[in-house]
Amino acid sequence: MGSQSFKYLTRLQNLSLDFSVCRRITDVGLKWLGSGIGRYLNSLNSLNLYFNLCNPTDTGLEILITKATKRQKNLKELGLFFYGCVALSDNGLASLCFKITQNLKNLQKLTLNFSSCPLISDEGLKVFSNHISKNLPDLQSLNLSFEGSSGITSQGLEALGSEIAKNLINLTNLTLNFAGSKALNDEALRAFASQFKEKSNQLDQLTLYFRGSKQITDDGIESLAIQISSNMSKLTRLCLDFADCPNVGDKGIITLSTQIAQKLKDLKSLTLSLNGCKGLTDQGVKELGVQLSNNELDQLEILSFDFRTCAEVKDEGIGKLTAEVLQKIVKLKELTLKLNFGKEVTDLGMEDLAKEISQRKEPLRYLELHILGCMNITKKGKEILEKALGESGSEYKIITSLR
Repeated sequence: MGSQSFKYLTRLQNLSLDFSVCRRITDVGLKWLGSGIGRYLNSLNSLNLYFNLCNPTDTGLEILITKATKRQKNLKELGLFFYGCVALSDNGLASLCFKITQNLKNLQKLTLNFSSCPLISDEGLKVFSNHISKNLPDLQSLNLSFEGSSGITSQGLEALGSEIAKNLINLTNLTLNFAGSKALNDEALRAFASQFKEKSNQLDQLTLYFRGSKQITDDGIESLAIQISSNMSKLTRLCLDFADCPNVGDKGIITLSTQIAQKLKDLKSLTLSLNGCKGLTDQGVKELGVQLSNNELDQLEILSFDFRTCAEVKDEGIGKLTAEVLQKIVKLKELTLKLNFGKEVTDLGMEDLAKEISQRKEPLRYLELHILGCMNITKKGKEILEKALGESGSEYKIITSLR
């Protein structure tokens, strides 16, 4: 590398390095990496480091962050990814947050992935929440993933919500992934959301993943819905993932849609992932459509629904849902429907969808439809839908095994 090239490298503003599955990287390697970044790359605005499925220890993590961030005066965005790093524990998470808050006072966006790290527990999350919230006043975006972390319970989630709500007053984008947690339950959802108070809450985007949490029921969904709609009324984007939660069904979804319709009047984008929710039927899906087409939600532009493998969701439910949202939500631009392996979704459902698309005054910008494994949808049903989409001028993608 020539001197001019090296000089240019020192001015680098955005750096992303992926060492995922490099299992031979040791703490010594992390030390040298951190030293190199800290010594030569002092003009960074954004830094992302990926160590998924590697073998760093708490000591290596502390050394890496200490050296890499010590001279970063301009860093605004930091992403650290440690999926499946089984040796990392609460001590490593605590050391990480201490160094981040010590060296990166102006940080605005923080992304951390400690999914499938079995030694992370409530204690680590509490320390992290307390320290980050009190020492990063300019933080605007926080993305945390602890998927599959069985050591995190309602106590940890409540502490996280409390600290965020009290101290991160500039936070506008919050993403939390606790999918696959065996310990989280209805109380955890209520306790987390109840910490946010409307007057001090500036959240614009909220994404929550609780996929595969078997202790979460309709009662938890209802509590979460009430708290979100009451305390986060400024939301414009909401994404909720309760896929493969076997105790979630019509009751919770009806309350959720009702609360959204009544109070989240600025909402522009809604994503609901409910695939594998055994209690969801046509009744819940129809009411979802009725509530979302409420005239109060006149800003809605993007809707995405995932009903894959929901055996009780049929043509009637999908027909009512699409009729409501396509005919009554005037500003709707994008619609995604995932119906894979829906045994009761047939050509009739495709014909009804085609009819609603044809009758819509303002064509959709984009429609995405997933019908893999829908054995009662034939080539004829698909062609009828494609004809209607073609005539409307909408862009579309139909994911199917049909040819």
